[in-house]
Amino acid sequence: MSANRHANIFWRDFIAARASIEARLAAAAPARGPTPYPVMRAYFADVVDALAAYDPALTPEIERAPSGAWRLVVSADGAAESFASARDLIAAAPAIDGWRLEALRPRRAPPARIDGPGVSIELSRLRFAYGLANDRMVAMLLIEGRMPADRHEAQFLARRLVADLLGEADEATWIADTRLVSYEDWLAITPGGRSWPIGELASRFDAIFHPAPRAPAELTEAAGPVAAEEDMALCA
Repeated sequence: MSANRHANIFWRDFIAARASIEARLAAAAPARGPTPYPVMRAYFADVVDALAAYDPALTPEIERAPSGAWRLVVSADGAAESFASARDLIAAAPAIDGWRLEALRPRRAPPARIDGPGVSIELSRLRFAYGLANDRMVAMLLIEGRMPADRHEAQFLARRLVADLLGEADEATWIADTRLVSYEDWLAITPGGRSWPIGELASRFDAIFHPAPRAPAELTEAAGPVAAEEDMALCA
């Protein structure tokens, strides 16, 4: 069966399940983050299966804004080879009243705290530094105070935070690695290194990878390295 046929089946099944999705998720949580995949799998298997038939690398995420508007995100879970497939599916979507349809996870405002099994990190404790390697960024998340006991889970949360701050496409395309390290240890091995509050990650990233077009006069006056390169903090 062709990809277009599978796309049509997905949208048919999604529209058929729409009222049930809205009712069930509104009753469970009037406004919160994306619905976890196990919930989607348990309650809306037809939709999940139809998406898997179109492209098994894709997963659906549904969330409801405080305004009441709904959003369906078709994610490739960072698999760049399936980005085009996700975008093609959204491009083939019919208009659905009250819904915003997006390919790939968008940037999200950071919460005050990130949580995982046995790990909780206040964002007020996080700063970041970065290095550039082969035209990609290595993000160093610097945690003030004691490192979490579960280093593996803490590293997972750090990677998830960077993906939320930058969005799925930018994180997968331009982030070579994300590392959570002790701020004190980093200062000891990087004397004079520069770091910034974690909330500034997206703007500094954009200055490097998505710079605003420069006016002709600025181009003729330019001399020396760009500011972003001057500010680069090398990873040890």
